[in-house]
Amino acid sequence: MNTLPNEKARAARIENFALIFIVFALIWGSMTLLQVQCVAPYIIVNICLLLASRTMLKRDYGADIFRPRHAKRQLLLGAAFGALMFLQAFLILLLIAAVFPISISIFPWLGVGWTAERIALYVASSALMQLAASYAEEAFWRQYCWRALEDAGLPGGAVLLVTTLIFALGHKPGASWLSVAIIGLLGLEFGLLRVKYGEGSFLLTGTAHFTYNILYTFIM
Repeated sequence: MNTLPNEKARAARIENFALIFIVFALIWGSMTLLQVQCVAPYIIVNICLLLASRTMLKRDYGADIFRPRHAKRQLLLGAAFGALMFLQAFLILLLIAAVFPISISIFPWLGVGWTAERIALYVASSALMQLAASYAEEAFWRQYCWRALEDAGLPGGAVLLVTTLIFALGHKPGASWLSVAIIGLLGLEFGLLRVKYGEGSFLLTGTAHFTYNILYTFIM
């Protein structure tokens, strides 16, 4: 007799996820089409995505990603994994540049004659943007989306592949296919960390994501 209510609750959870997915896809699509350059709207949207993902995870699945277990360990592991991922991507780009005519610039933002104030503003805004984006994307893709797809009946391997594929293609507007391929590799590795460390790995994957992004932003 409990099957029907359980199925209705499951269907409602999947509908909630689909609604949030569509709303934020429309927002990102509109910002991309309008070629929004200001960093503030992106920070706000990412914070909203993070909070929405946390709220729905807590309501639908009883998980609070803002209360991680072993927080210090997750932070340290995440930072280490993120640094290794950046080194991996850097070496891949160096190998590709040795074969194909692509250029790699190191610290390009330091050679444009900026004032100290402009550099400080760039560093602060970039750090805030990457902080919001990294944790928001992990909350949505490797936590909320992951659980919703499992809820829909997909096996673990399929969930990993689907989240990786959509995560990579979602970065395509304005990016080269080489960048998308590297992002896809990173998304796969974030997913494998999610598989290895389980449902409570938000702080770990978020920190790995942030570490990679911040190193890439300031070095390349």
